[in-house]
Amino acid sequence: MTRKLYWEQPYSQDFTAKIVGSDGTRVELDQTLFYPRGGGVSCDTGVLVGVKVVETS
Repeated sequence: MTRKLYWEQPYSQDFTAKIVGSDGTRVELDQTLFYPRGGGVSCDTGVLVGVKVVETS
């Protein structure tokens, strides 16, 4: 299960994580600051090592 850093460190802007899964277009991280889309709230966007993040779930 991914550790949800956005609850622990809501004002942080960068973090280090390991890829624990991938299907070619999506990655699963061991921890993340990216808040997912849900309940009418937009998801966070950003960059992972030069690759643009456009949606989180």
